[in-house]
Amino acid sequence: MELPETRRNRFRNEYRLSCIQAEFLCDDKERADFFEAAVKQGASAQTAERWISSEVTRLLNKNNMRISEMQLTPTHYASIIKKIDAGKIHSVFAKQLIQASFATGASPEKLLKSLDVTEISDPKKLLPFVKKIIATHSDLCARLTTGDMAPLEFLTGEVMKATKQKAVPQVVKSLIKKELDISVVYILAMGGAISATRHENGTLASGNATILRSMANKRVPHVPVQVVSLGQFLSEEIEPDDWAVLIAEIAKRIHAGIANGIVITHGRDTLSYTAALLFWLFSDAHVPIVLTASSHAPSESDEAEKNLALAVNTAVEKKNRCVCCI
Repeated sequence: MELPETRRNRFRNEYRLSCIQAEFLCDDKERADFFEAAVKQGASAQTAERWISSEVTRLLNKNNMRISEMQLTPTHYASIIKKIDAGKIHSVFAKQLIQASFATGASPEKLLKSLDVTEISDPKKLLPFVKKIIATHSDLCARLTTGDMAPLEFLTGEVMKATKQKAVPQVVKSLIKKELDISVVYILAMGGAISATRHENGTLASGNATILRSMANKRVPHVPVQVVSLGQFLSEEIEPDDWAVLIAEIAKRIHAGIANGIVITHGRDTLSYTAALLFWLFSDAHVPIVLTASSHAPSESDEAEKNLALAVNTAVEKKNRCVCCI
């Protein structure tokens, strides 16, 4: 019999889960068994864990039930997860399928027919809805064109309402960005000298997102950017949990469909490790992911500014999928 600690370690290594994810699953044997059975049926580990920790757990708590008492089977759950990852259903319909299968035990295929879940993914069919929403909310669209992506979720929601929740959100977001000619690059700050300040005693304080924004505004003012700080540390201080945060942030931006490019500012010492990890995980991503670093702090030379500008321009110009270092 496999002990919980042994299973947690195996889940982290075999399914590439974070410490928190593995601990959550393995704290309950039934939960871990259900997860693993679904993965063996073809469900992706990350998506399967995310929906177990959210909707499945919510339903169990609401009904005061255990995993073994619900009618949702690992096979049916895996089928739903595979449909999510394949883009055949979005989160609204996925939640409906999980709830219905949880209550009835019916297969997702049968439920799709009875629930009349017919998504609209054809851009030609969605474009009229998108154009109408854009015309109605010109003020929010103006914010989008300056790099403020917050209104995108609201505008997408308005299209979803107009289509009775049948539009595929990723397609809607893509159409909105195309119609408004939006090219936003996300700068994910992972510390390092490229965003550091030098103290009088010679030590570096890394990870200043304000410095990155200032450099981007100066060097690439024509490109709307959003800077997201993921930590203030030097390259040699990065730990596995920091990589987990970075991976989750990249996946979040890609899944939401709001990134035309992603730039990761990083320290030099462990840059190659991060690059190899991201290439392995995101080589098939539909947006370019560019890593960049600097030997000197911005106050010491223009290397940091030049490298950041080159990375941002590369993220904008690359049309094909790529993970590269600048």
